[in-house]
Amino acid sequence: MNVNRYLANIIQTNGCRMWRNPNANPNIPESSLELFIKNIPQNLFEADILPHFERFGPIYEFRLMIDYNNKNRGFGYLKYVWDKSALQVLDCMGYFFIRRERQLTKLEVEESQQRSHLLALNIPSYKSDTEIEESFKKLYANLESISVDRENPRNPRNEQSTCSAFLNFPNHQAALAVKRASGTGLTIMWNRNIKILWPSAEDCEKFKMKSKDVKHVLVHNVPFHLDADGFGSMISEFVRPEKIISIRTYRTHFLLEFSKSKAAFEICAKMHGKKIFNQNISTELITYEHFKSVPIFADFDFELRCMCFANYWDPPIFIYGLIIPDTNTQQVAVIIKNNCKNLHVTFLIEVKFENLIEIHSRVCEVILFFLLEWKQLPKFNTVIKCSDDWAVVVGFIKNMEFPSLQPSFLMHQEPTSIYLNDIFNLSRMCFHFITHANIDEVYLEYKACLRNFSREFLCGIYYGDFILGCVDPKYRKGKALKYLMNSRNMILAMCYCDTRSNVNYKHNPLLFNVDNIGETEHSTWNFKLKSEKVELLPLGYTQVQSVHDVERKCIEFNMIDEYKFRPVSDQSRLNLAVPQPFGVPQVPPQPLWNN
Repeated sequence: MNVNRYLANIIQTNGCRMWRNPNANPNIPESSLELFIKNIPQNLFEADILPHFERFGPIYEFRLMIDYNNKNRGFGYLKYVWDKSALQVLDCMGYFFIRRERQLTKLEVEESQQRSHLLALNIPSYKSDTEIEESFKKLYANLESISVDRENPRNPRNEQSTCSAFLNFPNHQAALAVKRASGTGLTIMWNRNIKILWPSAEDCEKFKMKSKDVKHVLVHNVPFHLDADGFGSMISEFVRPEKIISIRTYRTHFLLEFSKSKAAFEICAKMHGKKIFNQNISTELITYEHFKSVPIFADFDFELRCMCFANYWDPPIFIYGLIIPDTNTQQVAVIIKNNCKNLHVTFLIEVKFENLIEIHSRVCEVILFFLLEWKQLPKFNTVIKCSDDWAVVVGFIKNMEFPSLQPSFLMHQEPTSIYLNDIFNLSRMCFHFITHANIDEVYLEYKACLRNFSREFLCGIYYGDFILGCVDPKYRKGKALKYLMNSRNMILAMCYCDTRSNVNYKHNPLLFNVDNIGETEHSTWNFKLKSEKVELLPLGYTQVQSVHDVERKCIEFNMIDEYKFRPVSDQSRLNLAVPQPFGVPQVPPQPLWNN
């Protein structure tokens, strides 16, 4: 890393270090987005921070706020040459874990638009909106507009009753100058102290709704079979098509984006309570920032991939294990490679899917939860049990080839039961998969299997009586990674070699009680574990974007891909290659499929 490249181009002013890219166009960049970055460790500077962000595109400038001791104040402002780079950073870098002294912390990244506003408190409510606006504009020459909030004043004519105002400036620099001029944050107006503050995200949301600068309408309870084109044609009687910028579908919820706020307000009023195919729909105005924070629209698979990309990990690989129909249970292995340490870590999750809508979304949510809690990949392979709205770490497996379970701390107090033999079989299959010659070559074969309807299984990767079937990830219609991200997406199913299915009808699996088996080596854990069952989002929130007419409670192989599945004849069964014992040099089982 060339440190001098950053130090040579820094301009330091009072309270700010600004680095500008010498190779960027000196004119205003194409990007109109400025990013606000929080939780920056105080011992880090441009050479430590910017290389992580330059992966997404050329940076135009970076401003790091510093204090009187020349230490950074934990936040800064970043501007890219192109908007697409900033949008990608908004998706990913909020999941980036950066070291602060001996601990890891998560960066927070958001648009800095809200930093071009100030909040004024303690304004006398008996003053009219016009009087308040004129007074502030005389005081602040760069003030563009204000929005007054008069919610629930005790007595509008009482001089002690107060209201607040949202001050809108053209950019952050103008707002910052006003904030600095206020010194301690107090300004004398109308013979009283007016407090000037940076607004919170909730304040920005509230005033944006009041100012009618809203161009999105959220429609609820849309019939499940209706797609975006069909819905667009149905609402053409209410609004002209050219006013609609986009229609996004989220199961039974549609998000409409309009070119102007007026069109959004009109369509919201006209459509609310209307019937579509005998279903009453409801509408509400919503800002896009608020929409993104609603958990019902989260695509956990996309968020997990963004986390992996941000932290230099490979995209997750999913291997779905055997389905136990009697108890509605399935095991799932998720393999993530830490490229910095060249280490593979596997999450082995046992999921009760009886009440789920889609198992894949739940699995990704569970992994996201624990990674955000630990702020790093665990040192050992982790076994987790998930049921309904809770999940718990059962224990750890050090050796995937010869697995044995080391129970977590909680298991000594609240034992639980899992299908341990099936977990171990999945662990051994994962070991064989990881030790394969090259994961990139495996992915190419995986893509070839999806294109070739006569092939369904990976060649040469099997353990004992099990082989790996290829599941097409397109069934989810999930959100795709953008721009330069690694978009590799691999979903596999561990199937019986003879039946070519992952449904367990062959033997009765045994539940194993995990209690005080063995002693956990406490000194080996380099992070603290949650010591209780963790609560997940309600089941209704584990929706995946744009999935229609399908529920995937579990991944049942040859059910998702039944359009290309051909039953195995008795003659072809006789030609099946007999898998060799695990650990013996493998010969690719060419006759496993019919050509």
